[in-house]
Amino acid sequence: RVLASKTGFTFCEILNSMRVQMAKQLLLTTSKPIGEIAFEAGYGSPRNFNRAFKAFYGETPTEMRKSAEKGHK
Repeated sequence: RVLASKTGFTFCEILNSMRVQMAKQLLLTTSKPIGEIAFEAGYGSPRNFNRAFKAFYGETPTEMRKSAEKGHK
């Protein structure tokens, strides 16, 4: 409660934010499979990871990776 009152975010929200940001970095800088990135970021399943990632960034990890690849070509 103290954390939420000081930051405006719950512990879980901060943790999920850090996880998806780490995953985004791996997604854009490596060619690792998305399932492997999900587990490295601390998610128990790729499905939960995809859901959290899309809620945070507004697109799936696959969509973001494809957009980034198009931007680099």
